[in-house]
Amino acid sequence: LKLLLTATVANAMRCILERFFYFTKRQESFDAAMKMLAARDRKFLALSRYLSHHSHGDANTLTDFGEYDVTYCLVKFKAVFDEVGFSEHHRVMAGLPERAAE
Repeated sequence: LKLLLTATVANAMRCILERFFYFTKRQESFDAAMKMLAARDRKFLALSRYLSHHSHGDANTLTDFGEYDVTYCLVKFKAVFDEVGFSEHHRVMAGLPERAAE
Protein backbone atom coordinates (compact mmCIF):
# COMPACT_ATOMS: atom_id res chain seq x y z
CA LEU A 1 0.00 0.00 0.00
CA LYS A 2 2.86 2.39 0.83
CA LEU A 3 4.43 1.95 -2.62
CA LEU A 4 1.05 2.42 -4.28
CA LEU A 5 0.50 5.68 -2.40
CA THR A 6 3.98 6.94 -3.28
CA ALA A 7 3.56 6.00 -6.94
CA THR A 8 0.16 7.71 -7.03
CA VAL A 9 1.57 10.89 -5.47
CA ALA A 10 4.52 10.90 -7.88
CA ASN A 11 2.17 10.49 -10.85
CA ALA A 12 -0.07 13.31 -9.61
CA MET A 13 3.00 15.51 -9.15
CA ARG A 14 4.10 14.80 -12.71
CA CYS A 15 0.67 15.72 -14.10
CA ILE A 16 0.46 18.94 -12.07
CA LEU A 17 3.99 20.03 -12.94
CA GLU A 18 3.47 19.29 -16.63
CA ARG A 19 0.30 21.38 -16.78
CA PHE A 20 1.68 24.21 -14.64
CA PHE A 21 4.88 24.65 -16.61
CA TYR A 22 3.09 24.26 -19.95
CA PHE A 23 0.53 26.88 -18.92
CA THR A 24 3.15 29.34 -17.64
CA LYS A 25 5.46 28.65 -20.61
CA ARG A 26 8.36 28.04 -18.22
CA GLN A 27 9.55 24.60 -19.31
CA GLU A 28 13.16 25.79 -19.36
CA SER A 29 12.82 27.00 -15.76
CA PHE A 30 11.37 23.62 -14.82
CA ASP A 31 14.23 21.76 -16.48
CA ALA A 32 16.80 23.95 -14.74
CA ALA A 33 15.08 23.51 -11.37
CA MET A 34 15.03 19.73 -11.74
CA LYS A 35 18.75 19.68 -12.54
CA MET A 36 19.56 21.96 -9.61
CA LEU A 37 17.49 19.95 -7.12
CA ALA A 38 18.99 16.67 -8.33
CA ALA A 39 22.50 18.12 -8.01
CA ARG A 40 21.76 19.04 -4.39
CA ASP A 41 20.17 15.69 -3.55
CA ARG A 42 21.32 12.65 -5.53
CA LYS A 43 18.43 10.63 -4.11
CA PHE A 44 16.12 12.95 -6.06
CA LEU A 45 17.70 12.14 -9.44
CA ALA A 46 15.48 9.19 -10.36
CA LEU A 47 12.33 10.95 -9.17
CA SER A 48 13.31 14.09 -11.10
CA ARG A 49 13.72 12.02 -14.25
CA TYR A 50 10.28 10.51 -13.70
CA LEU A 51 8.74 13.94 -13.13
CA SER A 52 10.45 15.24 -16.27
CA HIS A 53 9.06 12.41 -18.45
CA HIS A 54 12.55 11.02 -18.97
CA SER A 55 11.79 7.93 -16.96
CA HIS A 56 12.45 5.63 -19.90
CA GLY A 57 15.45 7.45 -21.37
CA ASP A 58 18.14 5.07 -20.16
CA ALA A 59 19.05 2.53 -17.49
CA ASN A 60 18.40 5.08 -14.71
CA THR A 61 14.66 4.57 -14.82
CA LEU A 62 12.38 4.86 -11.85
CA THR A 63 10.65 1.51 -11.58
CA ASP A 64 10.59 1.10 -7.81
CA PHE A 65 9.30 3.80 -5.52
CA GLY A 66 10.71 1.96 -2.51
CA GLU A 67 13.34 4.58 -1.71
CA TYR A 68 10.74 7.34 -1.60
CA ASP A 69 7.85 8.06 0.71
CA VAL A 70 4.94 10.44 0.34
CA THR A 71 6.51 13.05 2.63
CA TYR A 72 9.74 13.08 0.59
CA CYS A 73 7.76 13.49 -2.62
CA LEU A 74 5.72 16.38 -1.24
CA VAL A 75 8.83 18.14 0.09
CA LYS A 76 10.44 17.89 -3.35
CA PHE A 77 7.22 19.00 -5.04
CA LYS A 78 7.30 22.19 -2.97
CA ALA A 79 11.02 22.57 -3.67
CA VAL A 80 10.34 22.69 -7.43
CA PHE A 81 7.98 25.63 -6.96
CA ASP A 82 10.41 27.31 -4.55
CA GLU A 83 13.26 26.92 -7.03
CA VAL A 84 11.37 28.70 -9.83
CA GLY A 85 9.96 31.46 -7.64
CA PHE A 86 6.39 30.20 -7.26
CA SER A 87 6.41 29.41 -3.53
CA GLU A 88 3.28 31.47 -2.92
CA HIS A 89 1.42 29.72 -5.74
CA HIS A 90 2.28 26.36 -4.21
CA ARG A 91 1.18 27.52 -0.74
CA VAL A 92 -2.18 28.81 -1.97
CA MET A 93 -2.95 25.84 -4.22
CA ALA A 94 -1.90 23.35 -1.53
CA GLY A 95 -4.20 25.08 0.95
CA LEU A 96 -1.38 25.81 3.37
CA PRO A 97 -1.67 28.63 5.90
CA GLU A 98 0.26 31.85 5.51
CA ARG A 99 3.48 31.98 7.48
CA ALA A 100 3.35 34.16 10.55
CA ALA A 101 5.41 37.35 10.37
CA GLU A 102 8.80 36.78 11.91
